[in-house]
Amino acid sequence: MIHILYSRHDVMLGSETCSDLFRKIPPGMQRKISRYVRWQDRQSRLFGHLLLRECLELCGYRPDSTDKITYNRFGRPYLSHKIDFNISHSGSYVICAITDQGRVGIDIEKIEPLNLERFMQYMNQEEWSDIENSDHPVETFFEYWTQKESVLKANGRGLSIPIKDILIKDKEAILYCNRYFLNELNLDVSYKCHVATDLENAEMNIRQIDLGKIG
Repeated sequence: MIHILYSRHDVMLGSETCSDLFRKIPPGMQRKISRYVRWQDRQSRLFGHLLLRECLELCGYRPDSTDKITYNRFGRPYLSHKIDFNISHSGSYVICAITDQGRVGIDIEKIEPLNLERFMQYMNQEEWSDIENSDHPVETFFEYWTQKESVLKANGRGLSIPIKDILIKDKEAILYCNRYFLNELNLDVSYKCHVATDLENAEMNIRQIDLGKIG
Protein backbone atom coordinates (compact mmCIF):
# COMPACT_ATOMS: atom_id res chain seq x y z
CA MET A 1 0.00 0.00 0.00
CA ILE A 2 1.21 3.49 -0.89
CA HIS A 3 -0.40 6.26 1.15
CA ILE A 4 -0.49 9.64 -0.60
CA LEU A 5 -1.63 12.77 1.23
CA TYR A 6 -1.76 16.23 -0.29
CA SER A 7 -2.79 19.75 0.67
CA ARG A 8 -3.21 23.19 -0.89
CA HIS A 9 -2.07 26.54 0.42
CA ASP A 10 -3.10 29.57 -1.59
CA VAL A 11 -2.72 32.21 1.11
CA MET A 12 -0.30 32.89 3.92
CA LEU A 13 -1.34 31.44 7.27
CA GLY A 14 -2.06 33.77 10.18
CA SER A 15 0.78 34.11 12.68
CA GLU A 16 -1.09 32.24 15.45
CA THR A 17 -2.02 29.30 13.22
CA CYS A 18 1.50 29.16 11.81
CA SER A 19 3.01 29.13 15.32
CA ASP A 20 0.70 26.31 16.40
CA LEU A 21 1.69 24.21 13.42
CA PHE A 22 5.40 24.95 13.84
CA ARG A 23 5.27 23.55 17.36
CA LYS A 24 4.34 20.16 15.91
CA ILE A 25 7.69 19.73 14.14
CA PRO A 26 11.22 19.20 15.57
CA PRO A 27 13.17 22.32 16.63
CA GLY A 28 15.92 21.62 14.10
CA MET A 29 13.39 21.51 11.30
CA GLN A 30 11.75 24.71 12.58
CA ARG A 31 15.09 26.53 12.33
CA LYS A 32 15.75 25.13 8.86
CA ILE A 33 12.34 26.18 7.54
CA SER A 34 12.58 29.64 9.13
CA ARG A 35 15.64 30.43 7.00
CA TYR A 36 13.56 30.63 3.83
CA VAL A 37 12.76 34.21 2.84
CA ARG A 38 9.51 33.68 0.92
CA TRP A 39 6.46 32.70 2.95
CA GLN A 40 5.45 30.31 0.17
CA ASP A 41 8.70 28.36 0.63
CA ARG A 42 8.38 28.29 4.41
CA GLN A 43 4.78 27.16 4.23
CA SER A 44 5.43 24.48 1.60
CA ARG A 45 8.13 22.86 3.70
CA LEU A 46 6.09 23.14 6.87
CA PHE A 47 3.13 21.50 5.17
CA GLY A 48 5.35 18.76 3.75
CA HIS A 49 6.59 17.88 7.22
CA LEU A 50 3.06 17.89 8.63
CA LEU A 51 1.84 15.62 5.84
CA LEU A 52 4.72 13.25 6.58
CA ARG A 53 3.58 13.05 10.21
CA GLU A 54 0.12 12.05 9.03
CA CYS A 55 1.55 9.50 6.60
CA LEU A 56 3.65 7.92 9.35
CA GLU A 57 0.57 7.38 11.48
CA LEU A 58 -1.13 5.62 8.57
CA CYS A 59 1.81 3.18 8.51
CA GLY A 60 1.65 2.59 12.26
CA TYR A 61 4.52 4.88 13.26
CA ARG A 62 4.47 7.64 15.83
CA PRO A 63 4.20 11.09 14.22
CA ASP A 64 7.23 12.27 16.22
CA SER A 65 9.31 9.68 14.35
CA THR A 66 10.24 12.62 12.12
CA ASP A 67 12.74 13.55 14.86
CA LYS A 68 14.85 10.65 13.58
CA ILE A 69 15.07 11.68 9.93
CA THR A 70 18.56 11.29 8.48
CA TYR A 71 19.94 11.68 4.96
CA ASN A 72 21.80 9.38 2.61
CA ARG A 73 24.96 10.51 0.83
CA PHE A 74 22.86 11.88 -2.03
CA GLY A 75 20.80 14.08 0.32
CA ARG A 76 17.65 11.94 0.25
CA PRO A 77 15.84 11.86 3.64
CA TYR A 78 14.95 8.52 5.21
CA LEU A 79 13.81 7.09 8.55
CA SER A 80 14.55 3.37 8.42
CA HIS A 81 15.00 0.60 5.89
CA LYS A 82 11.45 -0.58 6.61
CA ILE A 83 9.72 2.50 5.30
CA ASP A 84 10.18 4.80 2.31
CA PHE A 85 8.72 8.27 1.80
CA ASN A 86 8.97 11.22 -0.52
CA ILE A 87 7.68 14.81 -0.49
CA SER A 88 7.14 17.21 -3.39
CA HIS A 89 5.69 20.69 -3.73
CA SER A 90 4.96 23.13 -6.54
CA GLY A 91 2.72 26.17 -6.75
CA SER A 92 -0.13 25.75 -4.27
CA TYR A 93 0.28 22.00 -3.77
CA VAL A 94 2.28 19.92 -1.31
CA ILE A 95 2.17 16.12 -1.53
CA CYS A 96 3.69 13.24 0.42
CA ALA A 97 3.88 9.53 -0.46
CA ILE A 98 4.88 6.74 1.94
CA THR A 99 5.08 2.94 1.83
CA ASP A 100 6.44 0.09 3.90
CA GLN A 101 6.86 -2.06 0.80
CA GLY A 102 9.50 -1.22 -1.80
CA ARG A 103 10.55 2.24 -2.94
CA VAL A 104 8.46 5.28 -3.82
CA GLY A 105 9.09 8.64 -5.47
CA ILE A 106 6.64 11.45 -6.19
CA ASP A 107 6.87 14.68 -8.15
CA ILE A 108 4.39 17.46 -8.81
CA GLU A 109 4.96 20.44 -11.10
CA LYS A 110 2.79 23.40 -12.03
CA ILE A 111 2.39 23.66 -15.81
CA GLU A 112 3.90 27.01 -16.74
CA PRO A 113 5.29 28.51 -19.96
CA LEU A 114 8.99 27.80 -20.49
CA ASN A 115 11.67 27.65 -23.15
CA LEU A 116 11.50 23.98 -24.07
CA GLU A 117 14.75 24.07 -26.03
CA ARG A 118 16.66 24.43 -22.76
CA PHE A 119 15.44 20.98 -21.71
CA MET A 120 16.05 19.05 -24.91
CA GLN A 121 19.25 17.56 -23.43
CA TYR A 122 17.22 15.76 -20.75
CA MET A 123 15.11 13.76 -23.21
CA ASN A 124 16.01 10.97 -25.60
CA GLN A 125 15.17 11.26 -29.29
CA GLU A 126 11.82 9.48 -29.05
CA GLU A 127 10.69 11.52 -26.03
CA TRP A 128 11.73 14.81 -27.61
CA SER A 129 9.93 13.93 -30.83
CA ASP A 130 6.80 13.18 -28.80
CA ILE A 131 7.05 16.61 -27.14
CA GLU A 132 7.64 18.48 -30.40
CA ASN A 133 4.76 16.78 -32.19
CA SER A 134 2.30 17.15 -29.34
CA ASP A 135 -0.73 19.42 -29.61
CA HIS A 136 0.25 20.66 -26.14
CA PRO A 137 4.06 20.43 -26.01
CA VAL A 138 4.51 22.13 -22.63
CA GLU A 139 2.05 19.74 -20.97
CA THR A 140 3.73 16.77 -22.63
CA PHE A 141 7.12 18.00 -21.39
CA PHE A 142 5.85 18.20 -17.80
CA GLU A 143 4.36 14.72 -18.24
CA TYR A 144 7.81 13.33 -18.98
CA TRP A 145 9.55 15.56 -16.46
CA THR A 146 7.43 14.48 -13.48
CA GLN A 147 7.76 10.85 -14.51
CA LYS A 148 11.54 11.10 -14.65
CA GLU A 149 11.80 13.10 -11.42
CA SER A 150 9.62 10.59 -9.56
CA VAL A 151 11.91 7.77 -10.75
CA LEU A 152 15.02 9.64 -9.61
CA LYS A 153 13.45 10.11 -6.19
CA ALA A 154 12.40 6.46 -5.92
CA ASN A 155 15.90 5.38 -6.89
CA GLY A 156 17.38 7.52 -4.13
CA ARG A 157 20.44 8.86 -5.95
CA GLY A 158 18.79 12.04 -7.20
CA LEU A 159 20.56 14.27 -9.69
CA SER A 160 23.77 12.23 -9.47
CA ILE A 161 22.04 10.25 -12.24
CA PRO A 162 21.61 11.96 -15.65
CA ILE A 163 17.86 12.36 -16.10
CA LYS A 164 18.26 11.43 -19.78
CA ASP A 165 19.27 7.90 -18.71
CA ILE A 166 15.70 7.23 -17.57
CA LEU A 167 13.76 5.63 -20.42
CA ILE A 168 9.99 6.13 -20.33
CA LYS A 169 7.69 3.74 -22.16
CA ASP A 170 3.95 3.83 -21.58
CA LYS A 171 3.45 3.53 -17.79
CA GLU A 172 6.89 2.14 -17.00
CA ALA A 173 10.43 3.44 -16.70
CA ILE A 174 13.80 1.72 -16.97
CA LEU A 175 16.89 3.03 -15.18
CA TYR A 176 20.04 0.93 -15.46
CA CYS A 177 18.11 -2.36 -15.66
CA ASN A 178 15.85 -1.33 -12.76
CA ARG A 179 12.14 -1.25 -13.57
CA TYR A 180 9.73 1.31 -12.11
CA PHE A 181 5.97 1.54 -12.48
CA LEU A 182 4.39 4.97 -13.04
CA ASN A 183 1.03 6.28 -11.93
CA GLU A 184 -0.37 9.70 -12.79
CA LEU A 185 -2.33 11.61 -10.16
CA ASN A 186 -4.89 14.00 -11.65
CA LEU A 187 -5.16 16.52 -8.83
CA ASP A 188 -5.54 19.67 -10.91
CA VAL A 189 -5.62 20.43 -14.66
CA SER A 190 -2.90 23.05 -14.11
CA TYR A 191 -0.44 20.52 -12.67
CA LYS A 192 1.29 17.28 -13.58
CA CYS A 193 1.99 14.72 -10.88
CA HIS A 194 3.43 11.20 -11.01
CA VAL A 195 4.28 8.44 -8.56
CA ALA A 196 7.03 5.92 -9.26
CA THR A 197 7.43 2.63 -7.41
CA ASP A 198 9.30 -0.62 -7.91
CA LEU A 199 6.15 -2.59 -7.05
CA GLU A 200 3.81 -3.56 -9.87
CA ASN A 201 0.09 -2.83 -9.38
CA ALA A 202 0.69 -1.17 -6.01
CA GLU A 203 -2.51 -0.17 -4.22
CA MET A 204 -2.72 3.54 -3.48
CA ASN A 205 -4.67 5.43 -0.83
CA ILE A 206 -4.95 9.07 -1.97
CA ARG A 207 -6.47 11.72 0.26
CA GLN A 208 -6.55 15.50 0.55
CA ILE A 209 -5.76 16.85 4.02
CA ASP A 210 -7.02 20.04 5.65
CA LEU A 211 -3.90 21.13 7.49
CA GLY A 212 -5.94 23.22 9.88
CA LYS A 213 -7.25 19.95 11.32
CA ILE A 214 -3.94 18.14 11.69
CA GLY A 215 -3.48 16.98 15.26
